[in-house]
Amino acid sequence: MDGRKRTVQIKFRVTEAERDLILEKMKLVP
Repeated sequence: MDGRKRTVQIKFRVTEAERDLILEKMKLVP
């Protein structure tokens, strides 16, 4: 369970960083 929680936390962090990139890309696209 702990291992899974750690993986989820890492995924959340990556998702947060990717969300920023996605938001920037969406801004570039009209």
